[in-house]
Order: sequence, then structure tokens, then C-alpha cells
Amino acid sequence: MVISSASQEKTSGLQAGSVRPTPARVSQNIEIEVKLTYKNKAKIINWLLENGFHLVQQKEIQDTYFSLGHNSMSNQNGLYRIRHIVGQKTELTLKDNCQDSNGVWSRRELNVTINNPENMKNILSSLSCVLVKENFSKRDIWKNGEVSFEFISFSKPKVLELIEVEGPSQVAVQKIVDKLGDKVQVAGEEIFSIFDKK
Repeated sequence: MVISSASQEKTSGLQAGSVRPTPARVSQNIEIEVKLTYKNKAKIINWLLENGFHLVQQKEIQDTYFSLGHNSMSNQNGLYRIRHIVGQKTELTLKDNCQDSNGVWSRRELNVTINNPENMKNILSSLSCVLVKENFSKRDIWKNGEVSFEFISFSKPKVLELIEVEGPSQVAVQKIVDKLGDKVQVAGEEIFSIFDKK
């Protein structure tokens, strides 16, 4: 899931008399998000209901991350991600390194739908990319307008509970954090270090 402030989709053009190819769906987004830790999920769900959010979807996601030149999941690094949404689709995503503003991250993402993730893993490996980590998570997705609020439960490679808030601007995301007050804490970079442990 990506909530973006800019989005483009491109498909292959056709020359007269050419064979029509299967179009590749490519999207470019600027992802603006914050990750939060919390202690009392019930209180936060009550807050969501009181503030116009609705539970819209539940997902199971398997992510495989590759990189060039590093082996860390830190947001400071660019990554390639193969994401399989169970029962839906598989995407390859280029995730640029992030810009941080008080814990609210902005980064460019380029997504393309793929139908053979194993071949894509082999392609990335042939380009000297290294496997960084494989993650498995379950997600409860709440929405209010353009703002998306996710409870994320990681079970692989480590158990971790997080909230991810995405919105159309840093102001919109920061507004949600401010309203939540002491129900949450902004997750610093160190939260991701558990994914780097072997």
C-alpha cells in the first residue's frame, strides 16, 4: 500500500503495425509516512473510530529486500523490495533512501507488477544485489480520506508490533501523530536494527 502525493503510470507505446505487447504497469510515488510504537491497541482503535477511521482491509504480506552495497534495513539506504500480497499480487519496488523530518519519512518509490518473483530474485542477484532480509507481516488497514493507518504485526524474522501512518503530506501525517499524543511514540531508526540481526 502506498499513499502518494504524486503518481504516474506508464505503459508501452505502439508503432503502426506492431504486435501489441502486454503492458507493464509502472507507478511512481512519493511515500510520506511515520512508524510508531504503542502499548494499548484497544485505546488506539477507540481513537480511530472516534476520529472517522474505518477498517477497510486485512492483508498478509511477504517482503524480500535486496540492496547494492549494504546489508541493512535502515531507511537511510536504498532498497529493492519484492512484495507478495497473499491472494492478490506481487510487485517489485525501488525504494530510494529517505528524507527525515521529525520522524516523518519521505521517499520515492517505483512499483511494477511482476508474475515470476523467483526469476526477479535471480535477476537482482545477477546484477550484484544481495539479499538483505525476508519479512512476513499481517496488517490491519484503517482509512480516513487520504490518510492510511496500519497496525503491522511482524512474525519473521523477528516479532515486532508497529503502526504505520501514511498521508498526502508531512503536515497531514504529523497532525495524526500530534492528535494521538501519548498513545504512541515515534519509532527511531534503532527499531529496524532487529531486522539486521542474524
